[in-house]
Amino acid sequence: MYFYSYGTWVGRMMYLEDLYVKPQYRGKGIGTSMMTKVAQIGVENECNRMQWVVLNWNQEAIDFYKKHDSIDLTTDEKWHLFRMERGELQKFATLHDQTAVKA
Repeated sequence: MYFYSYGTWVGRMMYLEDLYVKPQYRGKGIGTSMMTKVAQIGVENECNRMQWVVLNWNQEAIDFYKKHDSIDLTTDEKWHLFRMERGELQKFATLHDQTAVKA
């Protein structure tokens, strides 16, 4: 559900992964309770930030996060999230071997 990470400018932080409440249980405070507990764990473990991602079509979640003073990095700070899947990662890992300057 979460893991610790390190940010250059902020130090220890946590990444929230896959917090999901089934539709029939929404609106009962379950998601808020879960996220509050994770936030408490972060504070107890000296984390300076908690980050996560949400799909742009999930307006209900976006509204929830904004209601609780979360920063939308895409609109507010113009950050973009990138990733490489296994195949791209393997290809990129060999890039230096392919482009090495021969003396």
